[in-house]
Amino acid sequence: MIEIGGGVPAAETSQGGSMTCGGVAYGFSDAQTSYKEAKESATSMQKLLMAVLPCIVLRRVEVAGGIKANSLAILTDVARLLSDVAAFTIPLFSFWAFGWKANPRQSYGSFRIEILGAFVSIQLIWLLNDILVYEAIA
Repeated sequence: MIEIGGGVPAAETSQGGSMTCGGVAYGFSDAQTSYKEAKESATSMQKLLMAVLPCIVLRRVEVAGGIKANSLAILTDVARLLSDVAAFTIPLFSFWAFGWKANPRQSYGSFRIEILGAFVSIQLIWLLNDILVYEAIA
């Protein structure tokens, strides 16, 4: 008979609630890892909010100035600034949704929404790039 997995000790529990097999941890992350991820997510959300809020205020000032001065260049810059706000808001939503708890329908919670947020943000950048290239050629 051939013995498979010989020399590997049986699974045992460790301090963090994850399991170990042969000294290697596996299973779900423990509370310390979750706390670290939540802290990093909260820090990222604060940084993004500090970037979005001035953009929103500046956009409103530029709209008023562009209309008053009847300047198409300023209003075009408002549109560009709006795309920046959208590019910052998508990851902001992703970080916020990352904290949603798991439910029967979404057994892993909303962890994958960060990946989708990054994908949508990149697609938005490519869309704007394609529009600018089209306008430059046409």
